[in-house]
Amino acid sequence: MKKINFIYLFVVLALFGTACTDDFEEINTSPNSATDAPLNSLIIASQVSIMGVYESEDARLASMWTRQFTGFERQYASYHVYSVTSEVFSFFNTYIGAIQPALDAEVKAAEINNTKVVGMLKVMRAMTYGYMASLYGDIPMMEANSYPEIQNPAYQGQAAVYAAVQTMLDEGISDLAGAGGIPASADIFFGGDSDAWTEVAYSLKARYYLHTGQNAEAVAAAANGISSTTNDMLTVHGTSVSANQNSWYDFLVIQRDGYLRATDSYLAELLDSTQVNYRGNAKTDEGERFNDIFVGTAGDYDLNIDSMFAASASFPLVSFYETRLIAAEALLNQNLTANQAAALAELNAVRAAVESEFGGRYDAYVLADFAAGGIANNGGSPGASLLEEILEEKYVSLVGQVEVFNDLRRLDNPLGLATTNGSRFPERFLYPTDEVNSNDNVPNPLPGLFDPTPVNQ
Repeated sequence: MKKINFIYLFVVLALFGTACTDDFEEINTSPNSATDAPLNSLIIASQVSIMGVYESEDARLASMWTRQFTGFERQYASYHVYSVTSEVFSFFNTYIGAIQPALDAEVKAAEINNTKVVGMLKVMRAMTYGYMASLYGDIPMMEANSYPEIQNPAYQGQAAVYAAVQTMLDEGISDLAGAGGIPASADIFFGGDSDAWTEVAYSLKARYYLHTGQNAEAVAAAANGISSTTNDMLTVHGTSVSANQNSWYDFLVIQRDGYLRATDSYLAELLDSTQVNYRGNAKTDEGERFNDIFVGTAGDYDLNIDSMFAASASFPLVSFYETRLIAAEALLNQNLTANQAAALAELNAVRAAVESEFGGRYDAYVLADFAAGGIANNGGSPGASLLEEILEEKYVSLVGQVEVFNDLRRLDNPLGLATTNGSRFPERFLYPTDEVNSNDNVPNPLPGLFDPTPVNQ
């Protein structure tokens, strides 16, 4: 499933000619470092690859393993019950597709003293390294993309990568306030808006601080993060078949019709008013959100390819929803009692935005709703009930996103999801076969699918 989608195919051919050899798929063999390509083309290549990364096989696996969707046919039926090998995974789109052109572009932007572009590119690289660290644990970072000088890049520990990512984001934020300007024609996400990129950088800082349990830092970063849904970092798509379509649609309709459905989706049950797990109440009507994500009825749910997963539909990479829910959780992680009002305000901001996007009903909660006998009380303490509501809202709001899988592992299955096979959920992605065979520094012994990454141990 190493398909290069979107305009990246055009950009790669323009940048790299026909030199697509087997070596091109290795992070420690980068013969195609296109330092002579135009700056704008390098930026576009990296941004399109990031879109592909976040809409890739990774997201589909994460969605199956968190019971949002269902692997239904052929190999996806096996993936659904955690039967995967290292051949399923790849470093290609991240290190070669996203990071390499960003590195090359940084050099060019620095040469013309365009620090805003350098800052944007640092944010893009940081979000790619953070993404990889969350899924694989230890990864190559400092020595990656350094061929031929370094043919076996060393691995950094997961915690060290997260720390380096935070530093890179800080540098990116500083650079975004500097000289120059981001070319609007080369910025797929924000059309050259450096302020929007700064908000994304702070939201990413909040995301990765939450991963490492740094709750105070997560709250502080989120306060400067994405301020409204209009500043969400979204993929951009069209309707050209196997060219610029949403990757979910391309997979569901064009490439692998029937492989991925939602027949036993816990997410669908949460949003379906006919089900015992329905999360609605006197202040919450999830009907419209269900209709946007799913079609069908219990036992025969499917994904809605005419709405959320339509060919031209955008897909969120970093969002207002996630940012505010990070702040809400982190506040309660700091103090389950004293911070209830502040956490509730963050949750209600998300509920208002959800109602604006989908319709339905999402009236503001009050603290009494989480007290004993309250409509949103889960039978526990008010603070515990509020925290569960926040985590459940994040599970619902971040549909199809890898962060839901990160939460499952980070918090040891906070929603009590049932496994699809055995008694344990997968804890990580497996190091790809290509990497294992070509890099002598891959961790030894190789961790297995059910071995927690270091920060989750």
